[in-house]
Amino acid sequence: MDFILRVKTGFFEKTAYRLEAGEEGLRLIPVQAEGAEPIVFAQEEILSVTLAQRKSPELEIQTRDAVYTGALGEGVAFEEAADYLKERLKTKIICEYKGGK
Repeated sequence: MDFILRVKTGFFEKTAYRLEAGEEGLRLIPVQAEGAEPIVFAQEEILSVTLAQRKSPELEIQTRDAVYTGALGEGVAFEEAADYLKERLKTKIICEYKGGK
């Protein structure tokens, strides 16, 4: 499953990245963004990942140096994103949701 994450990259600017999670950590690969570089987080750099249930699920990646926030693309279910992250990452994952599964 491809997860597209629109990361806040400026005051009113968001850049689309493809989210890939694995044993080595997280990778954000730019999707049709001129000049954007891939962002790679090693497993040990990630302090926590927060997934919040909103109109579109929101994702926050907290590292030692910065916090990255964004919204997952349309059609991505909150539960699907939560399962994807918890199966692949060995870090603290915080899920904020109202009711549901």
